[in-house]
Amino acid sequence: MKDIKIAYLDNKYRNFIIESNERNFKLKTENQQLIEEQDKGISLAISKERNRIARDIHDGVGHIISRSILQVGALIIREEDRGRINDLNLLKGSLTESMEELRRSLHNLQEDSINLKNELEKIIRDYTYSEIIFNYNLSENKDLNFKYSIIYIINESLNNIIKHSNATLVEINLRETVDNIYILIKDNGTNQKIIKYGIGLNSIKTRVEAINGNLQVSNENGFRIFINIEKEGI
Repeated sequence: MKDIKIAYLDNKYRNFIIESNERNFKLKTENQQLIEEQDKGISLAISKERNRIARDIHDGVGHIISRSILQVGALIIREEDRGRINDLNLLKGSLTESMEELRRSLHNLQEDSINLKNELEKIIRDYTYSEIIFNYNLSENKDLNFKYSIIYIINESLNNIIKHSNATLVEINLRETVDNIYILIKDNGTNQKIIKYGIGLNSIKTRVEAINGNLQVSNENGFRIFINIEKEGI
């Protein structure tokens, strides 16, 4: 009887382990899918903005340079003085070289060369709910996954403030040391009594864990998100 009970408990334990592993695998898969969907959204937004900038530059500066090349070419045809013709040819060559460089620059306007600080500043400029103090001290040698994660974390944190806080001031600090990266996002809101891990905070937690970071949340003297990222893991 005792052996039967032990076998029963052993079988129950094994089933529990199997079910736990299956749930963990499913959760990891869902988190990975969530991150990929978030990255696609960020990538699309950045691509649209970059395409708009490239189009504006091409339609503006590009057309001016092209028109100038044609005008100089017309002057060369009408000019009879050899000295002036040489000067105009030099000018035309410089304008042509400028046009080629402009095209190369627009072609190289790729997502993997995004400037993290510039992207965060765009988010902050669009945030009008309250005043923001922004301090940035990170090197730019970070991979695309890290940049996307930070962009999402900052953007989602600001969205949470809009939805749940009565803050009039937000501070965003990003600091880097030899071994770690520290991110602090805090506001002076007074209406956050209980910390609830809803969709927003859970999404932030997922992104923090994806870049080997630790998340701490508190609501003492306003809402506060502190993230510590070990550089060795990114």
